[in-house]
Amino acid sequence: MKSIKIIILCVVALLTSLPLLSQMPKVYTAGEAKKVMKGIDLSMHLDWDSLPKNNLYGLAPKGRLEGELLFINGTTYHSFIDSKGNLKLDTSSNQSLQSPFAVYTYVESWEPFFLTEDINNEHDLQQVILHTLKVAGYDLALPIPFRIECELDYVKYHVINKPKSEKIHNHELHKKAKTMFEEENQKGQILGFFSMHHEGVFTHKGHYMHMHYLSGDKMGHLDELKIKKGEAILWLPKLPKDEIFSLQKQVRTIDTDFSKGRLSFEQDIAFSDLIKFHGHFCDGLLVGYQGLAEALAMLYPDGTIDRTNTRIVSRSSPCLTDVAVYLTGARYQFNTFYVSDDIDYMYIVQRIDNGKAVGVNLKKGVKPEAIDRLGAQAVAGELSPCALDSLRKLEDDFALYLKETPIATNYSFQNIEGFEWSPILKNDFIKTDILNKDQPACR
Repeated sequence: MKSIKIIILCVVALLTSLPLLSQMPKVYTAGEAKKVMKGIDLSMHLDWDSLPKNNLYGLAPKGRLEGELLFINGTTYHSFIDSKGNLKLDTSSNQSLQSPFAVYTYVESWEPFFLTEDINNEHDLQQVILHTLKVAGYDLALPIPFRIECELDYVKYHVINKPKSEKIHNHELHKKAKTMFEEENQKGQILGFFSMHHEGVFTHKGHYMHMHYLSGDKMGHLDELKIKKGEAILWLPKLPKDEIFSLQKQVRTIDTDFSKGRLSFEQDIAFSDLIKFHGHFCDGLLVGYQGLAEALAMLYPDGTIDRTNTRIVSRSSPCLTDVAVYLTGARYQFNTFYVSDDIDYMYIVQRIDNGKAVGVNLKKGVKPEAIDRLGAQAVAGELSPCALDSLRKLEDDFALYLKETPIATNYSFQNIEGFEWSPILKNDFIKTDILNKDQPACR
């Protein structure tokens, strides 16, 4: 009995130690698309009336392939072809709706990703979404719902409309039952489900996505699209994240024990302490902390940084400068800290007693190009509130990547021989992290 308890405790410990990123909304399926299209099974596998509607997102064909269904936050959209061949959209909630196959989920909160890539077809979109999911840390072993708000240069979609008198079904009859629509210069939204493991269940063979398109009084199964560049926001389920700073190694320092004291007071500085000093968490703060902590360890191999014996040059980023003064204890007024954007590094940090100096840099290609590009637009006041939120999400995801990869993968360090301390007196650097403080919220 004791051994069983130990095993249970070990399993619980393992489960509770798994990343919170795996805790995403569960996606449910009913029936199989391939069995429907082959005519093997057209029976009703889901009664939508049996499901709670709050936060419901889903898509499916209706009944015996007599229209398309879409659910967005519990609102029902049923598109069908009337007797005259016209597309109709019913949004009433008193319908009795069933489906031979379906995919659905419940999402309480979504996070925006501002898409800037060229998306000329479904394959382009699939690659963009796959890349975004990887960078953001989503579990690709699971099916993932997504929404897109966009302007489209071109869209092609269909509504299934199988004749009631037609008793059999197969691929050819399924293709024949589609009523096709093509439009240009449309503004709409898309609900989709992405999965690399559900071909034949809710995606077609060779495809990772099943999507429905909605624009005004039109809705259908999305077949082809071309998104107007710079006019799309991808929304993914908001995931609970473990605290990025909780696993960062602490920096051991030594200082004097009072205002006129001796060098004897040791303490540990945590990344969470630095967040309080700086005012907020950001990717630049983590970049500075990781890089500088490693450089200081090179200068002080015994593991304790003497903050009375250290000076540093930093580039002008608000994040980097705050890390510099907090970790090293260096100060402008005592000629141990200055700022320069002319150096070839993020930092040059030096031990005063022996003159050893180390230059620190983030390796080229590690930081996503979109962060710097959108960051420059934010500094210029050119980002909308929603695009600003997307930039923040990109930075958070980059920080998550930094946390989970080795320091040597992302940073370079160089011993600088004969470094000469040449302080620059300058105070006209732009404090970029306050430029958008009055921006309204994304709506």
